[in-house]
Amino acid sequence: MQTNLMQMENKTRLFNGIDILQKITVITVICLLLFFWKKTIFAFVLGMVLVEALFFVQYLPVLRRRGLLSPRKIDFRFFRDALSYSFPLMTAEIAWVVLDSGDRFFVQHFLGAQALGFYAAAYGIATYLQDVMMAPLQLALFPICMKVWASQGKQATQEFLSRSLDQFAVVAVGVVAVAIVTSRDVVVLLASKKFAQAHELLPYLVIGLVLSAVTIYFRPGLLIHKKGSKIATATLGACILNIGLNLLLLPRIGLVGAAIATTISYGAIVVFLASQSLSVLPFKIEALAFMRYVATGICVTWLGTFVHVASPILNILVRGLFIMSLYALVLWAIDSRVRMWMRRAYEIGRGMLQRAGSRKPDLRKEDSPQAHSPMPTEAIATVSSVAGQPLTTNNALPANPDIDGGRETVQCT
Repeated sequence: MQTNLMQMENKTRLFNGIDILQKITVITVICLLLFFWKKTIFAFVLGMVLVEALFFVQYLPVLRRRGLLSPRKIDFRFFRDALSYSFPLMTAEIAWVVLDSGDRFFVQHFLGAQALGFYAAAYGIATYLQDVMMAPLQLALFPICMKVWASQGKQATQEFLSRSLDQFAVVAVGVVAVAIVTSRDVVVLLASKKFAQAHELLPYLVIGLVLSAVTIYFRPGLLIHKKGSKIATATLGACILNIGLNLLLLPRIGLVGAAIATTISYGAIVVFLASQSLSVLPFKIEALAFMRYVATGICVTWLGTFVHVASPILNILVRGLFIMSLYALVLWAIDSRVRMWMRRAYEIGRGMLQRAGSRKPDLRKEDSPQAHSPMPTEAIATVSSVAGQPLTTNNALPANPDIDGGRETVQCT
């Protein structure tokens, strides 16, 4: 609840601070219970529940001061409308959980516990990458869309979604290229050499989870026009497709089949939501530009495979830096819009640095003798003229025994 209020009130820093503190507290409490009490699933769940309850209780006084706990504040008509609006979205979230984790039951059934461990390790790493890309979008994109829709109208919202999706595609292709080339080193670094075999799954899973992030750009149109049931339909359909593909592919091609099923299922959600969303809120999709991004990404991925460093950490850093630098350089050379975005990003960064530097006081200037010397009378009594009309000003000098022994008013006409 508190994070939702912070998001609506644009308290981004407070939101991030509370979220980070809550995660750190959850990890700490779970570790304490596991190491000093008992190593069971119950201890793990209990740790999460205790921290969640603690953070909820500590926010109750804030809600009470704002009058949000009073029963008289409840609008049952609005509650009924909100419930009918959000019920399809709740169904979609439940289906999304099944889509996200349901394939692990089939991996366990067909291939056993060891294969499940490989799959879970690769899926976990891909999920971290998805969260890095998707969490900021989930927090910012829809509120910005609603603000643009309310203040500037339909056309501005369409242009914003088209531009944002294009910029996301540029970054997403580069991220996928880095993930493909560094997959083995990432798995070894984060999950140890025992799970090195899981690196074959990572490219498929990263592509699938990045596709799932694309759905964020097609949800605003459906939510604005109160078609949340389409989101539930897409997610339920993808669940059924994922189950069917797992049953078909796992016995035949093994663990890679589950990763391919995940990628195809998320791709199907994107296609369905795009068709439904563009029918109510159409916006331009830069297909040719996306093809350029993909072609460039494939080329730099191939070139990145020739870069080798002994250490896994250095290999990740060197390969990642090489791929992203070459990818950005090629797009800068062939795409004028990318050049414009880079110049704009540079200007924004330079402006932020200048504003940060301007906040620092110039102590040398403040301590100089000229900073404390009195201003001459001739500089204070000024005459200004606007459109030929004289401006009359009264400038009163402060009481200073060094200037004629008192206060003098100089009147200029």
